[in-house]
Amino acid sequence: MSHPDLETRARALVDDKLIRAYWEAVEHYKTTDLVLIYAVGDSKYPVRAFAREELLSSTLPSDIKAKVANPASGAASPPAGGDATFWLLAIFSDEEAACLPVNAKLMAPGGRA
Repeated sequence: MSHPDLETRARALVDDKLIRAYWEAVEHYKTTDLVLIYAVGDSKYPVRAFAREELLSSTLPSDIKAKVANPASGAASPPAGGDATFWLLAIFSDEEAACLPVNAKLMAPGGRA
């Protein structure tokens, strides 16, 4: 599903704002096992967070479900102490998509990673 060029495009979306959205979702869902969906071009709600288990029972395509079947922490190199890993599903305006694990550093006071 994820072509290397698509993964590069998806990684370019990762910034402090996305990491902050992840940590806010961690507080809301009370788990670090999350999938963030970034719909490029959606000006109202570009980033949505879901508990990974919740997405597995959704209508997502089977290739995406297979990719996120296990926690992202098992798909990436281990993050440093206190940090976490989440799945990022980037859906681009050309309807291409990439799904990859992202390490999220704990936010320091003031909201910076």
